[in-house]
Amino acid sequence: MSDDVRSQWTKPGARLDAAAIRGLSDASSKTPGDLGIATQLASRYSALGLPSEARRVLFRAVEQYDAKSTAKSGGQQAKLLGQAYFQLSRCCVGDHEMQVQYATQSFFLNPTVGFGKQIARIIAPEKFDGRPDGDFDNTFREGTLTRLKAERTEWLSN
Repeated sequence: MSDDVRSQWTKPGARLDAAAIRGLSDASSKTPGDLGIATQLASRYSALGLPSEARRVLFRAVEQYDAKSTAKSGGQQAKLLGQAYFQLSRCCVGDHEMQVQYATQSFFLNPTVGFGKQIARIIAPEKFDGRPDGDFDNTFREGTLTRLKAERTEWLSN
């Protein structure tokens, strides 16, 4: 999302201001497929501890897109859709299968090493969290990245 769009809805330090959230909510209602607005609003709902509201906004936004054609076209739209799916995975706490599904979809849309590491952490948090010296299982992360890249290639070819 550009700084121009972001600055329309909030001033620095007012991220969780009710008026700013209301403005984003109104804009999201008018343009439910706007991924920039949806991800900003969902992020704020998540920060407020309202994951079901965040899921509602994100579902409404992502259903406007065909993930595979968006991934094939690449660009900013694919990155934003990938971010929306990643946020969706974070909103599904308690449903590990859905978290992995949405996180994987985010990687298919935006295949970055950063997303790969975060997805590996969702798949097996014990290999990352609470380890000595904040270390993580790099072998698992690299294996997950390799697997996700192969699965993405297969997904795009079908």
